[in-house]
Amino acid sequence: MVIGKGKRYYDREFKYEAIRLMDEGKRSVGDIARDLDIHPNLLHQWRRKYRKDMEQAFPGKCHFMLSILLCGVGDLMIIQ
Repeated sequence: MVIGKGKRYYDREFKYEAIRLMDEGKRSVGDIARDLDIHPNLLHQWRRKYRKDMEQAFPGKCHFMLSILLCGVGDLMIIQ
């Protein structure tokens, strides 16, 4: 997790671990969110994205930079 001014960025591993904790079912989503210092709705959002497309759920900045290298700056396509 990287904390910037105002907005936080969470890496893929952090999100996967948060989802794993939710899927274990041993603790409530509220407890997990409180321990991770994030809003419970964010946890639900991450899990929905993960379940929808496990491979592309959290591409990260690396995926964006790879697009620039492969396509060239003039042909840049933004992949979300």
